Amino acid sequence: MMRNQSFCFRRLAFAGASPRLRAKSVALSMNMAFLFALVLWSPITWAEQTPTTVKTTEKPLDPTDPDLMDADRIPETTADPDRSVLQKTKDVVTDSNAQVQAVLGETRVRREASSYLVMGSYSPVDLLIPGKIGLTAGLTAGADKTWELEYLKGSLSVPSVINDLGSMNDERVSLIGRSYFGNNSFNFGYGITYFNFNVHIGDDLLNRAGGVYPSADLIVIQTLGVNLSLGNRWTFNRNFTLGVDWISWAQPFFMLKKQSGFEDQTNNPDDKDTVEKAIGLISYFPRFAVCKLQLGILF
Repeated sequence: MMRNQSFCFRRLAFAGASPRLRAKSVALSMNMAFLFALVLWSPITWAEQTPTTVKTTEKPLDPTDPDLMDADRIPETTADPDRSVLQKTKDVVTDSNAQVQAVLGETRVRREASSYLVMGSYSPVDLLIPGKIGLTAGLTAGADKTWELEYLKGSLSVPSVINDLGSMNDERVSLIGRSYFGNNSFNFGYGITYFNFNVHIGDDLLNRAGGVYPSADLIVIQTLGVNLSLGNRWTFNRNFTLGVDWISWAQPFFMLKKQSGFEDQTNNPDDKDTVEKAIGLISYFPRFAVCKLQLGILF
C-alpha cells in the first residue's frame, strides 16, 4: 500500500514538474540506457571480430639433433646399397651377355665367307677307349654345309674292359658332312667311319701259348660303319672356331679285316674262347661319345 502511494507520489511529482525539467530527466535516462547497452555489447563484438593468433618461433626439426626423441626424428630417405649393387651387377651381366651374343651371332656370316677349316679335337668320354685326341680338316660349302675329314686316336696300356689282354689302340677315320639347316651354330653331322682296333695279348696268355709265333701277341680288327652327331660350332674374332659335339655315335657294320695269330698258336680252349669273345665285342660294339671338343680356325 505504501509502495503504491510512493509510486503515485513520484508520478504526481514528475507530472507536476516543469516541461523543461521533464525533458532533462528523459534525456538523462536515455543516455544512461545507451551507456549501459554499450558496456554490455562491446566485449561480445570484440571477441567476435578479433581472432586469436599465436606466433610460432619453432625451428624445423633437425634429424641429427641428439636431443630429439626417436618418435620426433624425421626419417632419412637413402637408397638401398644392396639393391644398387645388385642392379649394377645385373646391368653388367646383361651387357656382357649382349656382347657375347653379338659376337657369336657372327658365326653364320663368317662361315659363309670362309673356304677351309682346320681344328684339333679332344674326346674325353669315348668308347671303347676314352680320352681320344685328333685332327680335323675340311671344306666350307656355304653357310649351311661343311665337309670334314676327322682322325681320332686313343690308347690304353692297362686293360679295363677285357681281362688277360695287354695294351689297346683305337683309331677312327671319319668323313663327316655337317648340315646347319639355316641355324647359326647348331648342326647335325653324318657320314662314314673306318675303324682300326689293335690289341696286344697279355703276358699270361702268351706264356701259355709258347710265344713262338712272330705276330701271336697282336690282334687287328678293321671295320667300316657310319657316324651321327649333334652339336654346336661358333666362329668369332679372327675366325677362331669353337665346336662341341654334345653326343655322337659311330657304329661298325662291316668287317674288313680280322687278324689273330694267337688263335692259331694256342692249344688252350679257354684262352682261345677269351680271345674270340674279345674280337666279337670289339668288332661291333657301338662307339658313343659325349662332349667332344673342337678348337680351330676358318680361312
